[in-house]
Amino acid sequence: MAALMARVAPAVLDNAGDRYAVFGHSLGALVAYELVREAERRGTPPVWLGVSGSPAPHRIRDRPLERRDLWPRERLVAFLRELGGTPEEMLEIPDVVDYMVNVLRADLRIVDTYEHIDGPPLSTPVSVFSGDVDPLAAHELLGGWRERTLTPVSFHTWPGGHFYLFDHPESFCKSLVADVNSAMSGTPTAAREEMEDAESHG
Repeated sequence: MAALMARVAPAVLDNAGDRYAVFGHSLGALVAYELVREAERRGTPPVWLGVSGSPAPHRIRDRPLERRDLWPRERLVAFLRELGGTPEEMLEIPDVVDYMVNVLRADLRIVDTYEHIDGPPLSTPVSVFSGDVDPLAAHELLGGWRERTLTPVSFHTWPGGHFYLFDHPESFCKSLVADVNSAMSGTPTAAREEMEDAESHG
């Protein structure tokens, strides 16, 4: 993660405007969190941080972990199928599978070697998005995001697994935009638990 942030932070923060928001899913949630930590250290925080499909950073070690990046190719392909979000026809094309496995190995290497370094909680408003049966982000590990910010945290949960957001794109985007707008207006949303689905949001 440190090596990744050494590249990501300057690329993003040196070009960020006065008002910007940060969002990340899965590994991206951890990257987004570390990016916002660095932004706050620089005195140029975003107006909002959205994290999806990830336990709170200091709770990562609370779930059983192994070096999944060291798994054999066949096990990683099975893992892709388990997570969903990848069309089966793509998993039948060897060159595509090789590419996806290489990307997945790199992602898992960062996640499974990640160690949260304690520090002050964020001052940036945080929204947490999740699927209710996500095997990588169990509900009991999500509540820890409250401990990583001084502001109220908004929680949004949809039916689904790790890639729930692909199943509910309209309601997911509505919730994300609403939270960003609330943060930009300076009117923080109250901490809440929400179960949302595409039907209830038209």
